[in-house]
Amino acid sequence: IDALDFGVVQLSDEGTVLMYNKWEAEFTGFSVDSVEGRSFFGKVAPCTNNEIVYGVYRKGVEANELNVEIDYTFTYRMDPRNVQLHLYRDPETRTNWMMIRAAL
Repeated sequence: IDALDFGVVQLSDEGTVLMYNKWEAEFTGFSVDSVEGRSFFGKVAPCTNNEIVYGVYRKGVEANELNVEIDYTFTYRMDPRNVQLHLYRDPETRTNWMMIRAAL
């Protein structure tokens, strides 16, 4: 996932960061080591701890069905950055993913 030209974050059902790719680390300025194992919605990007992002994520995980794109603005510990988030859950493997692209 480090070869991709967009951010990829793998999350546990509870929202703990399991994997954080190089693009996302460079985009946010957070090292991979400082993020993996931490709560994405509580510690890494608390600006997403709302109904728009975390609420949609939580409901999708509970339903085992999540494939949603959201235009969003990250505001935590950085200048506001417009992004497109893609929240996805693979129902077979029960893995959760957030893909992040810088908005044009």
